[in-house]
Amino acid sequence: MNTLTPFLKSGEAAKTARMFLKDHKSVFWSILKPLLPYIIGLHAVDVALHMTPRGSQILPPQYANALGIGALLSSYFYAALIISWYRAILNGPEHFTPMNPLKPTKNELKFIGVWILAAIAMVFAAAIIIGLFTTLGGKAGMVAGALIAVFTGIYFFLKISFIFPALALNTPISFQQSFTLTHGYLLRLLIAPIKASWRVYLAIMLYQFVAAVLIAVIQKTNPEQIDSFITAKMIMLPVTLYFQPLLLALSIGVIAVYYRHAMQYEQLDRPHSP
Repeated sequence: MNTLTPFLKSGEAAKTARMFLKDHKSVFWSILKPLLPYIIGLHAVDVALHMTPRGSQILPPQYANALGIGALLSSYFYAALIISWYRAILNGPEHFTPMNPLKPTKNELKFIGVWILAAIAMVFAAAIIIGLFTTLGGKAGMVAGALIAVFTGIYFFLKISFIFPALALNTPISFQQSFTLTHGYLLRLLIAPIKASWRVYLAIMLYQFVAAVLIAVIQKTNPEQIDSFITAKMIMLPVTLYFQPLLLALSIGVIAVYYRHAMQYEQLDRPHSP
């Protein structure tokens, strides 16, 4: 951005994030490629656990299916992608240092810790809200509670979203600072990632529709050859390895753009609108 404009519009932020990814695809893939073997390997763990015979001392298949422990652990390597991409955007593609997931720094671990704690806090808060409204209003209350929980979770995440680029840059800020800096940006932080990513979401929907049709044909002709768990893993592989990283890069790009924008205005002692 050559000039600063108060509360950058969502379309401008989305375009900035999208164009940065387009112009620096080689940087993005240089970050992602070393992480892919770990992500693939961890998803392969889920398949291996699924195929473990009943009675094994490792983990019965029914529990392996439910836990998805490999997919869960692969989130760590997506976090490495997120941290590295924040740095590429905010420090510049020629001057950033990607995260080494095998040798994480203190702030990188703090980044992941804050992410996990925020997720746990939102899950517990959602459970309390839904439980309370269900007690008061039955099924209608449960629906209302679920909606309130979703909007509360989104609001909380957006308010703390500037903590993550700050940690990625090794310049941590407090929750209070993030709450202050995001003032005036919340709606844009919600809308801009959608504007930046809608083409990717459309591609995912089209891919999954075609895959579902092909699987339905195979199931009809050779039903005994289909293992639903492994089939689902195979269908989701392009999403896991290609589409999901793109969505992360675009969403991170938007947050990075607004974080930089907010920090520059903060340094200029910009007034906060009521």
